[in-house]
Amino acid sequence: MDLTPEIKEQLGIVDNRKDFYFKVENAVIDGYMEYDTELKRDAPKDYFSNIYEKMVFIVLSRYANNNDGIAFPSISTIARNALCGATKVRECIKSLEKKGFIKKVTRPKTNKDNDSNLYSVKNIEILEKKPLKENFSIPTSPHEVATSPDEPYKELHKKNYKKNHDSIKNANLDIFEKLFEEFGINYTTKNQSSIKKLLFKMSQEAVIAYLKETYTNISSSPGVENIAALFSAKIEKQERQVTAAARKAIALREKQIEKEKKSLNTQNTSIELTFYALPEKERLRIEKEAFALFSQEQNIDSGIMAKMRENNYLMYFQTLKKYISIVLNL
Repeated sequence: MDLTPEIKEQLGIVDNRKDFYFKVENAVIDGYMEYDTELKRDAPKDYFSNIYEKMVFIVLSRYANNNDGIAFPSISTIARNALCGATKVRECIKSLEKKGFIKKVTRPKTNKDNDSNLYSVKNIEILEKKPLKENFSIPTSPHEVATSPDEPYKELHKKNYKKNHDSIKNANLDIFEKLFEEFGINYTTKNQSSIKKLLFKMSQEAVIAYLKETYTNISSSPGVENIAALFSAKIEKQERQVTAAARKAIALREKQIEKEKKSLNTQNTSIELTFYALPEKERLRIEKEAFALFSQEQNIDSGIMAKMRENNYLMYFQTLKKYISIVLNL
């Protein structure tokens, strides 16, 4: 659209907008069209499960745009920008990974609570298939430069994120009505709708197992006055009921993590002192062995690691620290 200078002035449009905006692909906003069984017609659908998941993806896109395709904001930073809590951010990241929208490289914890992972943001509608082996070399001498792999061959194809309608067609819905009778809970229209939504995402067997687990956990939870109401609310939101035993296990795990953090602080100092005291050629050898161990454990995008080593060696070292420790036998 051609705008006159007067209209541009009214809109406040300027031409020197450096770092004023970032790119998010159209599919994030546009979504896709899918046949809706209830409406009996095509209807617009969203690629994201909820607004928080979409906001987390947008925040990661923003940081990736500004860092050569690599994003490494902490969980607390993502939570602040996405206007949600840290727990919700972790749920969203897990979901985005499962959908293939992002890739994550886990970085070993150091003495800080908010050490960040590394993320790369993928195209929502087009996925890439990489070769079985990528060549990434760490320099063998102080004067040699690390090499990143050539742009991998990309096989472009549409990924189908539409719901599997066959799962509902093939499901024996009478089983669920009988199951609700066993629970002593009315198989209301609301509950039927929740079951259909679950069947979009899960097999019939998985839904039955989920319902039984949820009912059992709610029934065994002290202080629940209306089991039916809580059960209906849980399955509508597709949430799980955490038992008192599970909460206790989580609390014990958190205490264990705190102890491990204290131990890790001392260990990290030892790793750094030992590593940097070595001659440079020896450090490069150890680094190469550590990277080989790291690659075996994680499905890592070696291009990201090559960029990280070149642009931020400290972050690169922190990512490999656990494996450097193994090579050093610390």
